[in-house]
Amino acid sequence: MQTLRQETADSVLFSIGETAQMIDSTVKTVRYYDDIQLVKASFVNNRGYRFYTTEAIWRLQLVKTLRELRFGIDDRI
Repeated sequence: MQTLRQETADSVLFSIGETAQMIDSTVKTVRYYDDIQLVKASFVNNRGYRFYTTEAIWRLQLVKTLRELRFGIDDRI
């Protein structure tokens, strides 16, 4: 799995594809959650590619779990 190191915080960042795969979802869904500001990308590079920290991935997994439990998007945490 290819990762990116952000020099300023020395945090490991995962691409949107890797992130979607980790939470067993789609890139489209992860992008949608970013677009509606439910879970924002941790870093966006100069080409517009989105990257996520492990904390953001945990939040995405929580959102996915809550959606599976039939909580709506408007029932934000």
